[in-house]
Amino acid sequence: MFFINKLTLIFLLKIVLGSFIATNGQLLLQDDFKEKSDYWFWRSDGNQNIPSVSNGMLHLKLENALDSEYCNTEIYNPTEPYNAGTQARIRLKASDIHHGSRGWGFWDGDIDIHSVALDFDVAWIMQQGSHIADTNYRWFLFGVDSDTITNKEIFNLDEIIDETQWHTYKIIWHKDKVDFFINDMLLYQAFNYIPNESMRMDIWIDNRVLNRSNPTNRWHNTVESSEMMVDFVEISEIGGPDIPRTLQNDIIFWDSPNSFPNGEVETLWKDYEFSSTSDGEALLFLTGNAESYGTNEDDDDLKIILDGNDLGWDTDYSFNGDEIQGNGKSVSIPLILNDSNHKLQLVSNITPFLRDVIILFNKFGQVILNENINESSQKDGLWKTIDFDVPTSSKITFLISGKLDENDGIKIEIDNNNHGWSQYDMVESNFFSNLPSTVVIEEVLEKGPHQIRFHSQGNPTIYSIAGYSSPIITDIDDEEEINDNYNLSTYPNPFNAETNISYSTIHESHNKVTIVNSIGEKIVTLVNKYQTAGSYNLVWNASNQTSGLYFCIFKNDNNYKVKKLLLLK
Repeated sequence: MFFINKLTLIFLLKIVLGSFIATNGQLLLQDDFKEKSDYWFWRSDGNQNIPSVSNGMLHLKLENALDSEYCNTEIYNPTEPYNAGTQARIRLKASDIHHGSRGWGFWDGDIDIHSVALDFDVAWIMQQGSHIADTNYRWFLFGVDSDTITNKEIFNLDEIIDETQWHTYKIIWHKDKVDFFINDMLLYQAFNYIPNESMRMDIWIDNRVLNRSNPTNRWHNTVESSEMMVDFVEISEIGGPDIPRTLQNDIIFWDSPNSFPNGEVETLWKDYEFSSTSDGEALLFLTGNAESYGTNEDDDDLKIILDGNDLGWDTDYSFNGDEIQGNGKSVSIPLILNDSNHKLQLVSNITPFLRDVIILFNKFGQVILNENINESSQKDGLWKTIDFDVPTSSKITFLISGKLDENDGIKIEIDNNNHGWSQYDMVESNFFSNLPSTVVIEEVLEKGPHQIRFHSQGNPTIYSIAGYSSPIITDIDDEEEINDNYNLSTYPNPFNAETNISYSTIHESHNKVTIVNSIGEKIVTLVNKYQTAGSYNLVWNASNQTSGLYFCIFKNDNNYKVKKLLLLK
């Protein structure tokens, strides 16, 4: 490992919302129904109760509906925020239906008799039942555009699914078609009567029935009981809620599903492959949450299998819904990797939420900080102080996970460097802002003791913090000779645009000459190959670099030489 002990290091401070995270506008709405949200409009008509939220689920129930009296229970968006180019996923199950209808999907909010007959745009899945034993009164898939409600796409699901079992449904609303999926299987595509207006999301049960023939006939039925339970609803742009990431420096893998699996029991969900180009210490960091559903359902869980090593269910290395009860968590695991390809598998039980999977690796890297905090702030001001040591002057990558509600904030200070207030990387336009998040911060720190301080406003939560260290230059003075058998010189220096680099060896060896900047970032590798004994000359053209201090590093058979380079333009 190596550093420069006489060089005044420039402290680098990056909150990686700009550097690592591409702007994410794909997730539009996500509700796991951990608690009842004020975002939805909660409604009932007739003698019904408003829908409830308990045990991590939304419950809609229709009971004792009177004949010829319309009644319903539902939730929907208070506005019409969605347009073509949107997809929605929902996991639900229902009781055997009696007389009436229930369903979910997009609609344009027109509910009066005139608009329903003449201009009622929807893209939804609707199931209905009647005392008339006729398939005209079973499953409908609607797609209506500025015409009577008889313009609709119809697909009967009676023989395809059992609605009393859990399924994950998905609608993808394109400009020219609407796709319908169940458990990721494409079952139907509607090409006619595609909605062309802004719409809202609706989840409902009512006692209204209508036929599928002309003229349209609708009526209300007595309903003994009908029930629907919803695990989650997720709305995003087409392509899903995944957050695109750009890998830099010691982050060799970063995937952000930002979503839930379909809900199968103990099923392989994510199957990743990555490579390490040498032996060394790595850090695996996962952030997400998991729910417990009480006595009636199994709990969410997520387990890790790395290179065939199964880390198990209900351990410190899994997301155990019965343990964390719908709250977030990070799993942070130091690893020893060898120079090879690796396989990371994530097995899910029901629907744990997975935000980030991050792997840090550097040949000379090591984990210097790894703490599970799992704490929410109870007051504004200085909240937590963590002391840590840096073994040698290094670039430190900090991973900090947690969640913030809409009005919460966290300010992070590392030594005297103030990162300011950050809303983590909450997704814009996401009304459910208390999702687990991960922030990446990089700094260059000198050898010795350091401190990280968290200031809070509101009640933010921190799950975990980890620090991964990778050294910058050698553990000698920048001009010190390690071995007289290897020579390194530069001329001119200082220089403008170009400098000549000369080196020599006394025996055959694998030689590597690299240029790095003052914070240890690699600019270019000029040589990286096996060479015979002798003298060699190189030219580095730095015309596309900014003025400042650089370093030429010659590496050979575990020996180093370092020369300062001063570029002046």
